[in-house]
Amino acid sequence: MDNEDYSQFTFKHDEIEDDLLFINEDTQGVQVILVNGSAVGLELPSSVELVIEETDPSIKGASASARTKPARLSTGLTVQVPEYIAQGDRVVINTAERKYMNRA
Repeated sequence: MDNEDYSQFTFKHDEIEDDLLFINEDTQGVQVILVNGSAVGLELPSSVELVIEETDPSIKGASASARTKPARLSTGLTVQVPEYIAQGDRVVINTAERKYMNRA
């Protein structure tokens, strides 16, 4: 939706399917790419905060530079996170590299 005039943009799901893995209700800074007045794509912010929905239990005493484990985020995206990250934690994800950056 355009924040100035509240006009709606329509996309086909398969056109922006990868971008949807980084967007939730709290996501700020998503830009619509317009060509000749038609919406052709989305430009994501460089990083987004998402909640970990599912991952293995955290390991006490694990360091930040230790091994990683897979974590499924609230949008369905799966990334590798350090072992000390737990289910329910908010994390910052780099949208260009699709990688964990840090805890939010």
